[in-house]
Amino acid sequence: MKGTFLRTGPGKFDLGHDCTLNHWLDGYAILSKFSIDGDMVKFEKKFLQSDAYQKAIKANKPLITEFGTSKHADPSKSFFGRLVSAVMPIELSDNNQQSLFQLGQDVYTSSETCFFRQIEPSSLATGEKFDTNKCFGTNIACAHPLVDETGAMYNVGSTVITGTKYNIIRIPPPASNVSSKDLMKKSHIVASIPSSWTGLMSYCHSFAMTPSYIIFCEQPYVMNLAKAALTYLKSPPFKDWLEWRPELKNRFFIVEKETGAVIKSEFVSKDPFFFLHTINAYEENDQVKSSERK
Repeated sequence: MKGTFLRTGPGKFDLGHDCTLNHWLDGYAILSKFSIDGDMVKFEKKFLQSDAYQKAIKANKPLITEFGTSKHADPSKSFFGRLVSAVMPIELSDNNQQSLFQLGQDVYTSSETCFFRQIEPSSLATGEKFDTNKCFGTNIACAHPLVDETGAMYNVGSTVITGTKYNIIRIPPPASNVSSKDLMKKSHIVASIPSSWTGLMSYCHSFAMTPSYIIFCEQPYVMNLAKAALTYLKSPPFKDWLEWRPELKNRFFIVEKETGAVIKSEFVSKDPFFFLHTINAYEENDQVKSSERK
């Protein structure tokens, strides 16, 4: 056996003597690499040099809001600077500790916000930061994009500013002499699915895919947009905007990858459930089947 295995995950929760992050999804990302060569394994790790991590290390407290931890005032800013920061839209974190994916010859690390970063696998060095707003036209994106048998990459991105909807994004397969940045420029939205509920947006960590279809599950763990609008100046952790609404149930949307058509069917669960990751999805006897890990 010979090769390299890369991982990312939360690696630092304590800052200074009296500051601890509140949630598993808040830990600052650490990159790990297992280099395997026969009976020898070399292990290396390095913290992702995100803006969120570097600011937190310097101040000994988080200066960018994470999923379960509010930001603190930046001590390096003047009173006027802090005042301006207080009335500006919340800065999303680039603490990408949830997923790694490969696009062309390049490797990226991502989470559930709009930011993802390129990393250098050989040295675990942190590279350029990218924004889904600029790359794909979505305010945030799922942490786990999927690649089909053709090499095309798909992801689900959500938009709030231009209307509450979930967008299916397609990035074309890698080609010789085409960089990953150029592939992102050739991406397009295959389909848009409006939110089923006024003022609410489903929490979306992952989705499922078969050779012909994208399966998106809109679940009743939702972001309350009215609550977000009323409280954003206080910079609460993002989990405070999320609500469990079991009466809404789970809705499944099936999208044809080739045409972008959303199949006109009403798939609603009998009982509400929450999930993070899909286990499997496949086609059998003209049926689409999918499993989620609750």
